[in-house]
Amino acid sequence: MLGQNHPSIQSYLEFLLAALKAEYNNWGNTEAIYGVLRQNLDKLDTNFGRILVQLAEATVAHMDYAYQREYIASLIGNLCLHIYQFPLGSKADRLEIAIAGYQFVLRQGKHNPPKWAQTQNNLANAYCNRIRGERAANLEQAIKCYQAALQVRTRKAYPKQWARTQNNLATAYFDRIRGKRAANLEQAIQCYQAALQIYTREAYPEDWAMTQNNLANAYLYRIRGERAANLEQAIECSQAALLVYTREAYPEQWAREQWARTLNNLAIAYNNRIRGERAANLEQAIECYQAALQVYTREAYPEDWAMTQNNLATAYRNRIRGESAANLERAIKCSQAALQVYTREAYPEDWAMTQNNLANAYSDRIRGERAANLERAIKCYQAALLVRTREAYPEKWAMTQNNLAIAYFDSIRGERAANLEQAIKCYQAALQVYTREAYPQNHAETLFGLGLAYRDLGALEDAAATFAAAIKTVEEMRSGIIMGGEADRQRLAAEWDGLYRKMVEVCLEMADFAPAMVYAERTKARNLVELIAATRLKPEPVPDDVWEEYQGLLQQWRNLLENQFVASKGEAPAPRDNSSYPESDRAGASPLQGELRQQIDDFIAREITPLDGKFRFGQEVEPITWAAIRQLPKANEAIIQWYFTEEEIIAFIVTRNAEQPQVVRVGGLAALEQLTTEYKDHYIQCCNNDNLEPWKEQLTPRLQRLGEILHLEEIIAHLPKDCQGLILVPYRYLHLFPLHALPLGEDNYLIDAYSQGVRYVPSCQIWQLSQQFDSGEGNLEDLFAVQNPTGDLHSADMEVEIIQGAFNRGVVLRREQATKSALTEKAVELTSARVAHFACHGYFNFDDPRTSGLVLADAEVEGEKSVGAIRESPLQKVGGEGQKSRRIRSWRGEYEAGKCFTLPEIFNLRFRQCFLVALSACETGIPDITNATDEYISILAGFMFAGARHVLGSLWVVNDVSTSLLNIRFYETILGKNPPPVAVALRATQAWLRGSTAADLLKWVDDCQLIDASRKEGIKRGIKFGRKLDYKPFKSPYHWAAFGAMGL
Repeated sequence: MLGQNHPSIQSYLEFLLAALKAEYNNWGNTEAIYGVLRQNLDKLDTNFGRILVQLAEATVAHMDYAYQREYIASLIGNLCLHIYQFPLGSKADRLEIAIAGYQFVLRQGKHNPPKWAQTQNNLANAYCNRIRGERAANLEQAIKCYQAALQVRTRKAYPKQWARTQNNLATAYFDRIRGKRAANLEQAIQCYQAALQIYTREAYPEDWAMTQNNLANAYLYRIRGERAANLEQAIECSQAALLVYTREAYPEQWAREQWARTLNNLAIAYNNRIRGERAANLEQAIECYQAALQVYTREAYPEDWAMTQNNLATAYRNRIRGESAANLERAIKCSQAALQVYTREAYPEDWAMTQNNLANAYSDRIRGERAANLERAIKCYQAALLVRTREAYPEKWAMTQNNLAIAYFDSIRGERAANLEQAIKCYQAALQVYTREAYPQNHAETLFGLGLAYRDLGALEDAAATFAAAIKTVEEMRSGIIMGGEADRQRLAAEWDGLYRKMVEVCLEMADFAPAMVYAERTKARNLVELIAATRLKPEPVPDDVWEEYQGLLQQWRNLLENQFVASKGEAPAPRDNSSYPESDRAGASPLQGELRQQIDDFIAREITPLDGKFRFGQEVEPITWAAIRQLPKANEAIIQWYFTEEEIIAFIVTRNAEQPQVVRVGGLAALEQLTTEYKDHYIQCCNNDNLEPWKEQLTPRLQRLGEILHLEEIIAHLPKDCQGLILVPYRYLHLFPLHALPLGEDNYLIDAYSQGVRYVPSCQIWQLSQQFDSGEGNLEDLFAVQNPTGDLHSADMEVEIIQGAFNRGVVLRREQATKSALTEKAVELTSARVAHFACHGYFNFDDPRTSGLVLADAEVEGEKSVGAIRESPLQKVGGEGQKSRRIRSWRGEYEAGKCFTLPEIFNLRFRQCFLVALSACETGIPDITNATDEYISILAGFMFAGARHVLGSLWVVNDVSTSLLNIRFYETILGKNPPPVAVALRATQAWLRGSTAADLLKWVDDCQLIDASRKEGIKRGIKFGRKLDYKPFKSPYHWAAFGAMGL
């Protein structure tokens, strides 16, 4: 029934007849048909659709022949297509007219199968874009129609139409609400890939580009698989589309593809596992959006203009460069511009999306009153939820509920407890959709927020349980990162470091100290833990030869990942992001990587799974328990493990079989960070100036300050009176300092207080794992040594030759013989040795720790002494174009990476029975302290991972003479009749070196059985040179404290 303001039925009939006449007379002339539609915009509504069907039904009812009915159906089908594509009038009404018309056409039967399939496809398109009705039901109907069309449109009979329908069906699955999101996306990817079997770039370049773009979006949102690999695939597909869509050839498509590429870049920038600089990625996003707007004007393309304004708002909200307040104002302005087109009536879904993004900008807004901005954000989120219901848009409903929870959590107005209760309610609502199985990343983020709300409300037990659930999800995600490897795991750890920290803080607040230490431990050296578990812990039923073959495949995998990391480095931690766009990752898997992964999976399925059904590649390592931690120290030992919260330094003290650790909490984290920066920067400056004296002079005062910051005396007071040995587990910055040399008074150090010495481990779990493949004490009969490859360490020559005499067997690479190729040739001898000794130059690269290593013969680039180079880029090309050799810069000079023994190559070693690796070289114990996590990356760690039971390494540039004397005395001690443990031997050696006068040293040379008589006079002359006999030449910690013992 028509109202008073509607045109008459007669006018509708006249319009309908005119439109059908235009279709009949102008077959294929779209502009002629559009002219009729423009003249009748007031009648292009649902009444017209009803009249169209009624007239059509009455007409065909009086027709005797099928071909007549088919012709009328074809005419109406074409009219519906033109109405569907017509850009003016109410889109919602136009879609209803098209749907009604297509349904009439289909009721006329399947007399012409190709036409019937075409109508099914068109009806499906209309349902996909339908505004009225339930969105989920519309998409189900679309899928049903596409599948019906494919009954006729087979690949063999109608290849192009089959490909088009596959592409459309993929899009329907991409948008599908019912069913599992992960499965829907897999189906979408499968259909897009099917379409590309026909849509090749050569045959159908435009369709190929369109499908590549669609496939990019599917990979962008993909849940299954590794995020890094999915994102790389998305970027590749989008860039492929741009090979066809140039601005000159296809201005509209060019803008769309610019948008798609920008969305990828934006998603990359949002994700905290991204490579490259986050700020630069956001600038690229903004630039691409603005480029798209050159084509997408409001007048010509209002929908696309609004879409791009909305996306540009998100980019400005997250922008790093420029003034933050101004960026947020631009974001608000862009969102408000989008809402001029995106009204609730015309575009409800897009209106809700823009309301959500506008709320995000208000949540972050700097200008204006903070309380008022948050209230605006809450109102915008609530507005979005009027459209984003759980039934219609469950995923977006959950996202907006999560965002609303954050706004309530931050809210200033109203009672704090009431706001927190509201936040908790919204988080819990979001978790109804954000399950661990379907949306692991969102699940973990929402749990983290919920835990924070519980904590602030004082519900500490609920907070701890919620954080624990979030950590479980994060660790499951971590175990699933295989393609991306170590770098991606490290980025994931950095992203979630705050979650672990909050968990530790809550446990401490509840005085639940054992779980606090366990969760702190779970943040430490996780990559090293997982690498050790993957390479050393053979399942019991698996034969040795099978395991060795598996290890060979793993070695290829690590080499591939390392090469990939070197080729494309970077990191960019990202804050929380509540936009409507997905998260993304850094570039991921190459074809070779995929092939090797398949080869590994096949090998496991064939050789290992029948013997151990639970074994899988990259499997999660079970975290160490408190019960296991307290079994690690001996009865007379104690563990001191440090951890940092937001502002505090925590020391956990563990003794054997303790009910829970003792805890010392001090508030000096800011002071520690300042001291670390001062210590490191001064060291680098002095090295660059080739004058370490100013740094040496400050070493003892700085160690004194460190002891005060850590409240060392308070920690010692908590130790048992009968404690004789310490195992130190440093955290982050503390790895940089010789903690064993912290002063306790005049000429008294921490190491002096414990007769069984002080040793280090990267984490308790690494200690536990290492015990399972312990090489044992046993006889130290054979030596592998590298001796002074660069020829400028004269004491190193003496050192190695003296030490070699104490062994029954040995392989020594001397001076110019100690090349990379020689080391490679002697790899079996190295990995079979009980003791490996490296007396050479070492270097640590603070800018890129992976390029750190040991300098071998012929590695130095002649005439390339660098000044201040440690602060410059560590990698350079060497040689002509196309050569792969890289150059490593150190304050010492420049070296060809291919001729040095670098950290990745050290990690690739596999010692069979190595008891000790002694690194008589500079900077071998310095770790990477720049990352937000506590990953232990150092030369020393590389040898420990390779299987050495004990490793000695240094924390700075060491003196040639004192280092040689320390090493000779150390070997004299551990090779004696009743050799003490390594930590005890090192303690005794260091005490001897610092306490010895020149006279003591001369007597030692006379008495030392390791030193050949022909050498003694030369050594004594060096000791006496310019010194009084009662002088202690090596008293300074600089000479003895650099070396620490890591191991069991």
